Amino acid sequence: MGVVLASVDINILIIALPAIFRGINLDPLSPGAFDYLLWIIFGYDVVTATLLVTFGRLSDMLGRVRIYNLGFAVYTIGSIMLCLVPDKGQMGALEILVFRLIQGVGGALIFSNSAALITDAFPSSERGRALGINQVAILVGSLLGLILGGVLAVYDWRWVFLISVPFGIFGTVVLLETPRTRSNQDWAES
Repeated sequence: MGVVLASVDINILIIALPAIFRGINLDPLSPGAFDYLLWIIFGYDVVTATLLVTFGRLSDMLGRVRIYNLGFAVYTIGSIMLCLVPDKGQMGALEILVFRLIQGVGGALIFSNSAALITDAFPSSERGRALGINQVAILVGSLLGLILGGVLAVYDWRWVFLISVPFGIFGTVVLLETPRTRSNQDWAES
């Protein structure tokens, strides 16, 4: 669920951008606004990609489930903040950009741990299949993002961000209740 949620957000924005910019009353192609367009599109990806290795190492030190759970919480907070953007014009675009970057941090926390958690959870005879399913989930999330972005933007641009909040809350709550079955161990002990 985590990788689907995080990968949905990579593409959900692409289709919804016209509705979002109409909603904040800003022409993204006007002078001074084009930078917002680029950063709103690519900011999530840049933050996620640059933090993956760092968060992977951090999760090795502090615990994969704990960092994965933190990813759901940060991602959900970013989504809620995106739904509540109060301003219009360039200030609204700046708020969307900052909150998208927060979502990107949550996405990096999720992505950096999904494969490691699968590796810990499945015996070596089933790991290939489990990791393959994880990769398919990323592709499904990317496709769902395109579809959901188009459908939700018709109703209200804020729904594009609100759709992930219940899943983020569910993921955070479920992972809080998940027993820790394996401590942080070096890969050599696996």
